[in-house]
Amino acid sequence: MQDATINNAAHPVVRGQYVILYGTGVGPVPNPPADGAAASGQPASDFPEVLIAASTTGTTTGTPTPAFIPANVTYSGLAPGFAGLWQINVQIPINAQSGTAVVIRLFEKDIPNLDQTSTLTTTIAVN
Repeated sequence: MQDATINNAAHPVVRGQYVILYGTGVGPVPNPPADGAAASGQPASDFPEVLIAASTTGTTTGTPTPAFIPANVTYSGLAPGFAGLWQINVQIPINAQSGTAVVIRLFEKDIPNLDQTSTLTTTIAVN
């Protein structure tokens, strides 16, 4: 998060503020640093789409389904000072859902971070 704490139920990100997502295994990147060398922080040429749960809406089956809204991505690239770590800085929308397990989805070139048929989800705590 922007205050350098780890996002969890005790430290939720406040809507309108930023959370930093980290990941590995992104594959080949343009202009990579030397193997094992720290990245310089050069942003990627395109940013992923990040969606966050906004609210629940009723369905004909009576089971609520989350509606997703885009979050503002301000940086995406190799994490400065690290080797092989991807960083995405995301501003949480004011109208994002609040809670300790708010679903967040990431799409890189239309490819989701998780199989959309999977029951697995990526969540963050939002206040």
